[in-house]
Amino acid sequence: MNRLYLTDDLRYGESHMPTLAEALGKSASFADKLWNARLFWNKYERSEVRSLCKSSAGSFVLTWSHMQSLLSLDDENRTEIQDDCWNA
Repeated sequence: MNRLYLTDDLRYGESHMPTLAEALGKSASFADKLWNARLFWNKYERSEVRSLCKSSAGSFVLTWSHMQSLLSLDDENRTEIQDDCWNA
């Protein structure tokens, strides 16, 4: 999906998600999931995902729902909240 929509203009890619969902044989509501997956792919490195999902003493493990919420934040706020979760 990311290879199909390489543009940095997020509106361009988002408008094509319903078409992609249909091509995959999914309902139109699946387009939101595809878009969130693309945002996630562009926002996080693999090492960050491992850290976010890893459990350690005193840390808070983030779920997919948490990650979706974080995606809506600007980078500074997102990083601050993530750091708080890791260092709780």
